[in-house]
Amino acid sequence: MTKKDANADKIGIRNWRFKPFIALVTCMIILGSCSQSGMLEALGFRYSDPNETVGPDLLPALLPNFRAGDFYKFDDGAAYRVTSIDKNKVVWKIGTKFQFSTLRNIFYPWMSWESDSSRAYAETDGSEELWPLKVGNRARLEIKHFFFREKEGLPIEYVEEFTCSVLGTANITVSAGAFDTFKIRCLRHIERDFYVETIFYYYAPKVGYFVKTVKIKGPVITSTRQLASFEISLDSLSSEEQNSLRQMFQFALNNKASGEKTTWSSANGNQHSTVVPTKTFILANSQVCRNYTQNLVLDDREREFVGRACRGKNGIWKAP
Repeated sequence: MTKKDANADKIGIRNWRFKPFIALVTCMIILGSCSQSGMLEALGFRYSDPNETVGPDLLPALLPNFRAGDFYKFDDGAAYRVTSIDKNKVVWKIGTKFQFSTLRNIFYPWMSWESDSSRAYAETDGSEELWPLKVGNRARLEIKHFFFREKEGLPIEYVEEFTCSVLGTANITVSAGAFDTFKIRCLRHIERDFYVETIFYYYAPKVGYFVKTVKIKGPVITSTRQLASFEISLDSLSSEEQNSLRQMFQFALNNKASGEKTTWSSANGNQHSTVVPTKTFILANSQVCRNYTQNLVLDDREREFVGRACRGKNGIWKAP
């Protein structure tokens, strides 16, 4: 493995979605069949996060409305940034080079990706039956994958099936804050009969993305990932408005007591934001920090942030 490949593993470029595919498809090619245990699927059918409580009734959630520049960072170090959107296709970048694409329906696998040594793409009808999200919705999607162990040459082809259900709502606390979410369970199979794993997604409408994922095979939790921070694109604002918004944020943390609200509006009145400090505390190194909530409305998108910022030696408040 090259040094670059090793680094890719650390930040999730060699995505966990594809590793089980390779093993199962190889098994199917060599042996003609692989033993499957319905017990594994049954054991992974239920999951409840230790911090999870029953959430409130939520309005139906529309498909995520991404913009170039949206950014999501996770607790395992992976950081995804939207680079472009073309109808139902969203193109993302990890770091400065690695690029992949998804559907706007983010519960389904990557539609394309490429590393130094291999690449893959997928075909599907792009079913959106799960949306608008509401409790009780259920959808099934088939994806045909073409995996190239080498960039050139013949691909390994296989069909993956996702069956997803909206189980209910849940309030959950992650690194990025506390969120009301839809809890979605997706069962993954290859060639219909080969069970791969079960994935639980906690999708927060006020973030427009999932704030936690849990992957289970049988009784074993194979991995978890939670949102650490996120940003939405400010490209719809002029540079002057962006600076004004940042100044409002600094003013609120510098001057407002916990519980007091500071508001901001754009020149045309279509964009709004509020910041409310919620707690002030001092770290062991004597640095002053504050927790806060921020609501941001940009045209047709509304997002709510629950964050923490610390004051630097230059007096500027930044996320630690």
